[in-house]
Amino acid sequence: MKNVLFWILISSILDLTFTKIHSICDGTGESEDHNVIGCVMFGEKYSGAQWSVCMKEQDLTGVSDDKTRCMNGKKDCWYPCELAAFGKSHGRVSDLCKCYWNSHKKSDVESSCYLYKFGDCSWFERCLKRKLENVLKCDQNVIDHVVNNGSKLCRANEKLFQNTPIEQRQRLLGFQKCLQAPWMSILFEQNSDICTEFGNMYKMNSLKCFTSLAEEWICDLPNDWFGYSRYRAYHTLKSGFESVMGAGYNHEYNSHWFWN
Repeated sequence: MKNVLFWILISSILDLTFTKIHSICDGTGESEDHNVIGCVMFGEKYSGAQWSVCMKEQDLTGVSDDKTRCMNGKKDCWYPCELAAFGKSHGRVSDLCKCYWNSHKKSDVESSCYLYKFGDCSWFERCLKRKLENVLKCDQNVIDHVVNNGSKLCRANEKLFQNTPIEQRQRLLGFQKCLQAPWMSILFEQNSDICTEFGNMYKMNSLKCFTSLAEEWICDLPNDWFGYSRYRAYHTLKSGFESVMGAGYNHEYNSHWFWN
C-alpha cells in the first residue's frame, strides 16, 4: 500500500510540474513567454522530456515546414530541441536534447537562432559563440575552433550550392543541416559540463556528415555540370574537412570515400 501511495504522489508531482511549464507557453501569445526555454513533455510523441523554446507562431510561419506550426490556432507554442536540431517530430529523445527536471529561463540567444536557415553562416558567430562564451563559458580555444571552422564549412557549402544544378541541391541542404544539428541543440543546453565533450563530438559529427555526402552525392556528379566538376567539388569540401579533422584523416578521406 505504501508503494502505491508513493507512486501516486510522484505522479501527481510530475503532473503538476509539467502543467506549470506548459502554462508558461499556453498559446495565448503572452510576450513574456516568448523565447523562454523549458523542460517539456510532449505526450506520446517523444520518449521523454526535452528542452524546448517558446516560439511565436508568426516566427515559425514561412521558415519551416508544417511540422513546426503551432496547432489549433495558438499564438505561441513549445518548439522542441529534437525538431529544431534534428528535424524529428516524434521518437526517441537524444542525450543532447534530454532534460530531467522542472526548470525554465529566458533564452540567452535571440529566438531566430533556433530556426535553421540555409546560408546563414553568421549563425555560428551570432548565436553559437554567444552561448558558448557567455553562458556555458567553455574554453576559448575550443570555441574559436568550433565557430571558425563551422563558419568556413558553411561558406564552402554555400558556394557549392550556388554552382550546383537545382535538382542536385537537396543533398547540400541536408549536409549543412547535418553539420549544424548538434550545435543547434547546444543552444538549449544549461549544463557547462558539455564543454568537455565538444572536441570529440565536433569531429565525429563532421566525419558522419562528410561520409554521407561523399557516398551519396559527390561520387555521382558528372564532370561537366556548369564547369563545376566532381574534382573541384571534392577539393572544396576536402579543404574544409581537413581543417576540422586534421591531417591524420586525410589519407582515408582521399583514397576511400572518393576514388574507390
